[in-house]
Parts: sequence; C-alpha cells; structure tokens
Amino acid sequence: MSFDILVLHSDRSTGMNFVQCLQEAKRQGWGKDINIIGLSSHPLRMQLCKNDATYLFDEDDTDIVKHVGRIEKDIGKPIDLVYETKSAVYMLDISKLRNRLPVFLPPHELVEVFEDKFLTYKHLSERGLPVPETHLVNSPEDVEAAFRSIAKNAVWVRETKGQAGLGAFSASTPKEVIGELTQRNGWRHHTVAEKLPINTPNTWEDQLSSDFFPGEMVTWAALYNNGQLIGSQVRKRLYWEHADLTVSGVTGYSGANMTVSRRDVHDLSDKIVRSFDWKPHGAVGIDYVADENGKIKLTEIQASRFYTSTYPLALLGLNLPKLYIDVFRGKETCNDAINPCPEGMIYIQRFGAESVMIHRDTILSELSSGTSRPKFAAGSLGNSSHGPLKHEF
Repeated sequence: MSFDILVLHSDRSTGMNFVQCLQEAKRQGWGKDINIIGLSSHPLRMQLCKNDATYLFDEDDTDIVKHVGRIEKDIGKPIDLVYETKSAVYMLDISKLRNRLPVFLPPHELVEVFEDKFLTYKHLSERGLPVPETHLVNSPEDVEAAFRSIAKNAVWVRETKGQAGLGAFSASTPKEVIGELTQRNGWRHHTVAEKLPINTPNTWEDQLSSDFFPGEMVTWAALYNNGQLIGSQVRKRLYWEHADLTVSGVTGYSGANMTVSRRDVHDLSDKIVRSFDWKPHGAVGIDYVADENGKIKLTEIQASRFYTSTYPLALLGLNLPKLYIDVFRGKETCNDAINPCPEGMIYIQRFGAESVMIHRDTILSELSSGTSRPKFAAGSLGNSSHGPLKHEF
C-alpha cells in the first residue's frame, strides 16, 4: 500500500524544493512506498514539477477538500498527508480544515499566532526575546505614536499576514504611511516597526564570515518530534534574487544561502519555539535580521512548512522533508542534529541558470586573485575540493 502525500502549490519554489528533497531521498533508497502527488495551477509551470503525479486545478477554486476528493477517487484510496507550501492565509485555511484533511501542523491557535506578525511580536516582546519594536496601526494617530516611540529616521510597514514581502514598504514620515494605508484601506492589518538596516554595504569578507553584521539576514530551520529536536541548521541569506522587482526588496526567493555553525542562534531559536504553550512538533523556521550592532532580531516565524532553500541542506545531508515524513509516520529518526551541515557552503540559484554549491573559501580566493575556477552543479558535490559533503542524518 502506498503512502500518498499531496503537495499544494507544488509548482512554486517552496513546493519544488520540498519535492526535490523527497525525490533525492527516494533515489537513495528511502520511501519506496512514497507517492508524491502535486497540485499546480499553471499548465506550463507544472511541467517543471518533480512530483510522481501532478494534477492541474483552477487557482480561483480554493475548495481543497474537493480537490483532495477528486484525487482520492482517481487513486482509489485516501490521501495520507496534505502538505501546504505557502504561508499566511493559505496556511490558515488548511489549518482550519484539519478535521477533514490529514495535516501535520501545530494546534490551530498557534498557527494563528505564527501567521500574524503582530501577535508573534507581542508574545515574544512580553518575554524579553529579541524582536524589532512593532506597533499595530488602526488609525493615523497610531502611526504618529509609532514614529514617536520608535524614534528613527525610517520605519518598516508590513501586513500582519503576508509572505514574500507582500505589501511591505519603508517610509520616513507619518504622512507617507498614512497616505499609503488610507489608499489601501490597510488599517487594522498593518504594522509599523523599527526598520532594521537591510542592504547595509558590508565587505565580502564580512558577508562570507560566520559573524553577523548590520542588515544581514539569518535563517534557522528545524524539525521536532513532540518536543524532541530532530535536526536544525543555521544559514545566512546572502541576498534575495530579483530584489529590484519589489518595493520592499524582499522576494521570498533566496539568491544565495550559506551554512553557518552558530550554536547560539540555535539555542535562541529553540528558546523562542519553546516559549509557546506546546511541545514543538513538526517543521519550524525563523527569520532574523541583524541590527546596527550585529545583534539578530526575529522578523518572522514560519511554523508548519519549510523554506525555499531546503533542498541544498538535503544535498549536504540534512534532509528535513524526509525526516518530516518519517516523524509523521512514527518512524525512528535521528535526534539533536544541530548544525550538521559543513560550514561555509554556499548554494547559489538564479532563474535560467544551473544552481551551484560552492565553499566560501573558493569565492574569497577568487576575490583575491580575480580569477575563477570551474564550478560544479549543486548535485555534483562529490567533485568539490573540500571533500565528501554528503552525510545522512
């Protein structure tokens, strides 16, 4: 009997990364009974999917239960797990269907907190955990009060529920914010927050180090099993791809990520996750940005799904989606694999180009000499001059 997992929005980068991880594990002999089924809303983009089977659906038809029923009728058995690859309203919607669909999610009340940036801020700030000062704005008076309290030259405005920089912008005066939110009818679902120094010019030596400098973006991804850590990894996000195409500079698609072995980031993230009323269970991710002093502050919690850059971790040995399925199925897994990936490995991706995995020492050497050596595709890690990089956890 097959184990059938349905991946929603499988033609998006988060979905494709998740599926690639599972297919990589299957190539290595894992999950011979796993059948990966994906939903796609685009007949052309679905050609890029790596699912075992892909079903086309109308994106305007949001009745997921109906889609699941259609697939179950086709395959002749119930779907075993539904995995949502998008956050915000998509994750909230699937969470509300947990009594009708098989999902692997935190309690719904926690999903509501994780998917609301102001509720997340409120919870963490009350416990003294590092977050940028944030205000929910219900009126022009709230905007003016937020500027007085934050007392900086610029603020960051975000939707309380959103992803990939949706609706985010920077402003230097209350008038700018009030005008924009009035035009959008955005009162009561936007926040005004301390603007962290994103896009601060740092040297390549600093960017490719394991230290944190102003404006740098840090990501922690983890998997838990009823309070027991299974595995986690810290990375620096070196830049957003196509950042020039959005007002905020955030696209949700990482151009390059680098593994770092910062135990302090793991310990802080684990403390944050455990500050909520639950035994952590399932996928959890946290985004940070370093402030003017290089101290990281949480900007977002992504519980319930993995990031767009999960696949390179699988190539380096930490296959979180594979372990996610194992935990859901009650299979024995590893424990406490904290930052197991080799440090300083950079995964570089861009539309239209073959992705590359390379060590930071190679980049720094090229910066010093001004010359380039042959690169290897991300799947050719055995060719790296830094030795074998694949390990299984």
